[in-house]
Amino acid sequence: MFASTARLALAAGLILTTAACAPPAKPVTDPKVDAVLERSRTTQATYAAYAWVNVERPDEDPTVEWSAEFHSGAKHRVETPADRIVADCAAGTGKIFNIASSEVREGPQYARSACGVNSNNELLEKAYVGVRQTPTGPVDRIRVADAELVRIYDIDQNGVIVGTTFKLKNEDNKTVLSVLKTVVEGDLPAPDIFDDASLQRSVVPDRYKVAPET
Repeated sequence: MFASTARLALAAGLILTTAACAPPAKPVTDPKVDAVLERSRTTQATYAAYAWVNVERPDEDPTVEWSAEFHSGAKHRVETPADRIVADCAAGTGKIFNIASSEVREGPQYARSACGVNSNNELLEKAYVGVRQTPTGPVDRIRVADAELVRIYDIDQNGVIVGTTFKLKNEDNKTVLSVLKTVVEGDLPAPDIFDDASLQRSVVPDRYKVAPET
């Protein structure tokens, strides 16, 4: 899930903006990495994934924020403290609700950011790191990079992103976002959470909006 980081990336304020300013470049292919990416983007699994994310923004102290992703069939939902997204991953359509302004926008870029690993920017580097054991079970760890970010993902066999790290390439790979903990559940909090109208409310249980004890 994660962070599929609109979720995580939105929390850092880093994505949905870089695609427009990144220079054209030739994408790379890696069959093993591509298979893991595709798994994250085409999963049909039903799950709720709740994460706590360490975010470092310019000129601000690091903060821990919650993030959540929900999926069933082709439908996906992302929540952060700042934004909510609903998307149809098969149709490639999505809407985003900005909580501060109450503005709703729509476009395929929101589906690309929410459905699995963000695909708004061309990937210029790909590496399969290996299988890792996590509290949620075994995952495939991959490392990818676009023009601005190095991104490391832990993706389970159902295509759920359970770990994410973002590093800024132009700042000596400084870590700006990292998942501290993820809880994955098989039940959704409500049946209507993928409807456009549901953007007006949070569906994340209060217990997942409190940072875990360290």
